Amino acid sequence: MKKIAFLLLFVWSCKTSEVEKPGYIDENLGIEYKSGVVMVEEPFAEVEEVSENRFLIRKSYFPNAPKVGEIVVVPGKIMHKVKSVSSNGDRFEMVLEPAKVNEVIQNAHFDYTFTPEWSNAISLRVDGQELLAKGQRIGKDTLKFKFSASGIDYEMGISPEKGGQGKIKTCRFIFKASKGGSTSMVAEGHATLPDQRVLIYMEDGKLKNFKLENEGMTGNVELKMATAGDKPGEHNFSLPKLALSIPLLPMLPTPLGPLPNPIPMSVDVGVQFTSQVTLPDPMSSATGTSKIAYSADGGFTYEGSDVQTHGELGQADFQSGTFDSAAGFGMPVDLQFGVAFPRISLNIAYQEVGYFYVGYLMGSSLEWGPLCKRGYSKVVVEGGYKLEAFGIGLVNERITFVEKDKRANSGCD
Repeated sequence: MKKIAFLLLFVWSCKTSEVEKPGYIDENLGIEYKSGVVMVEEPFAEVEEVSENRFLIRKSYFPNAPKVGEIVVVPGKIMHKVKSVSSNGDRFEMVLEPAKVNEVIQNAHFDYTFTPEWSNAISLRVDGQELLAKGQRIGKDTLKFKFSASGIDYEMGISPEKGGQGKIKTCRFIFKASKGGSTSMVAEGHATLPDQRVLIYMEDGKLKNFKLENEGMTGNVELKMATAGDKPGEHNFSLPKLALSIPLLPMLPTPLGPLPNPIPMSVDVGVQFTSQVTLPDPMSSATGTSKIAYSADGGFTYEGSDVQTHGELGQADFQSGTFDSAAGFGMPVDLQFGVAFPRISLNIAYQEVGYFYVGYLMGSSLEWGPLCKRGYSKVVVEGGYKLEAFGIGLVNERITFVEKDKRANSGCD
C-alpha cells in the first residue's frame, strides 16, 4: 500500500472528527485511522486526570458521547480506550486504559528529528513520586533536592546551561551519596543531550519500519569515592529510580513547521547508579578518583522482524585516575562505583520503546597472595528496545555496544 505522507498542512477547521468506517483518512493529518477512533482536534483541549485512569474531558469536544470500546485520542495527551463513561456537568467522566498504536492507526508515516532541552522537562520523579508542581517546568534555574532512602543520604543538582543556537541541551550535574561519615560517592560534570531522530511507518495496521537514532551525546564526569570505618561485610548503594520527562507536545517539528501529533510521546532522562563496597573490618579503607570525557551515538532500526543496532564511542578520554586501598594482613577490600547519566529513553503510548546511555565506572581493590592493588576506570555504551507499544511483544533486547577501560595495578602479576 502506498505510504501515507505525514507532512501535510494542518487546518484548524473543526473541533472533532469521528471515525465511522475502516480506512477513513484524515486529510489534515495524512493518517488513516482504524474504526472506533474518536479524534479530538481542539489544539488546546483540556484533559484532567482526577485519579489513575479516570479523566474529565469537556463535552463540547465531542459531537456524541464516547462509547465503551472506542478509543479517544487527544493529540499529545491521551490515546486511551474507553472502559466506562458518565456525565459530570459540562464534562464527560471516563475510565480509560492506554491503547497501543496499532489499535489506533491503520496507515501513517512519521519522520522527524527532536532536540530535547533540559528546560522543557515538566516532570521529575524519584521512585515514582512527582517532585514538580503541576504545570511547573525545570526552567533555566538550578534544580536541587535531597532525600534519604535505606539509610543512604542523597543530594542531587542539575543546572541547565544555554549553548549554541540558544538551545539548552547541556547541564552541569552533581550526584552525591553518603552513609554517615564512613562512605561517600560523588559524580559531577557536564552532560549534553543528543538529537533524536524517529521514523515510524505503519501499513495495514502493522509496524513496518521503526528507527530511533541518538546523535551527539557528549559529556565529562569526575567520579570520587571513599570508604573507611564502616561495618564489615558487603554493602550496596542503590539510587532510587529518578527520571526527568520532556514531552513531545501535541505538535511535532517538521520541515513544514509544527504539526499535530496524535500519539503521546515523551523523552525521559534518567539516572542509573551502581555501587559495591566490600570491607573485612572497620579498619579497612579504599579511595578512588577518575575523570572521563566522552562522546557517543547509537540507535536501532526495525524492519519486519529484523533489527539492526549500532552504538559508537567517538571519544573516551581517561584524563586522570588515582586509587588506593588498605586493610589488615590477608583481608581483601573492594570498592566500586558507577553512574549512567543521562539515560535517554523514548516513550510512545506510555511505554518505553528504546533507550541509550553512556555509563562511567571505577573500582579500587586490594588482594593478597601476593599483595596487589588494582584500580580501573571504564566507559560503557549500552541501549535497548522493546516494541510492545506497537503490539509487538517478542522484539526486546539489551545491548552493550562498546566498553573501554583504563587500569592501574601495583604489585600485581
